[in-house]
Amino acid sequence: MTRPMKEKLRNYFKAMPPIFTCATALNPYVNVAGVEFLIEKITNNLDLEKEDVHFSTNAKADFNRYLSNMFDVYLSRYESKVDAAISNDDKKDTMVSFYNMLRKNNIKIARGELERYITTNFISNVSRQDFENFDILAWWKDNEFRFPTLATMARDLLTVQASTVALESAFSFSGRTISLRRTRLDPTLVEMCICLKDHLDATDRIQHTSNLEGEMSMETDIQGEEDEELDYDEEPNNSSDDEM
Repeated sequence: MTRPMKEKLRNYFKAMPPIFTCATALNPYVNVAGVEFLIEKITNNLDLEKEDVHFSTNAKADFNRYLSNMFDVYLSRYESKVDAAISNDDKKDTMVSFYNMLRKNNIKIARGELERYITTNFISNVSRQDFENFDILAWWKDNEFRFPTLATMARDLLTVQASTVALESAFSFSGRTISLRRTRLDPTLVEMCICLKDHLDATDRIQHTSNLEGEMSMETDIQGEEDEELDYDEEPNNSSDDEM
């Protein structure tokens, strides 16, 4: 059983979109060095270098190239937005001029921000508990001024779901929200219940352990009683079909 599973993992890892590795690198505790370590580790575990001895080296080179190219694209957009904001500003007082000068200097600093981000050690004084409970979006919000272009990348990349598990769980949970005792909820209330449940789980950090697939015991008992009633109702129809 493990052989076909391992073969599927090999095929998946070979064709994995680079957006996943770039998004992982935007975790400051992982960074580029961490992604390169994971690439090498997965390559060894899946024995990918038996087919291509340079697989790990090429994969790491591709990852760095994709990340650098993506950063350049975002940097060009960031520059154009700042230039447009400055050109559309009709005020000429001293404070506005000073503000525009700072924004221009911020662009010059941003050109080297990818290198500064890669070479900075963010995890040297981080405990294991802080590492496990790390709030990456809050970190980027706090460090947006230090890494403006990378922060924009983080907002776009980290909001993309890596899998459909969360969506499937949301649909499953919505199906149980509209239960046998709550069949008249309108769509707005259903959405509020689902979002409230997710918010409470996120506050307690139990989203990964919250049971979204099992049914409530009361609903199971009621469903069992209804199934018995349905079987009872179908008996006369079955008998009439046999007579015909």
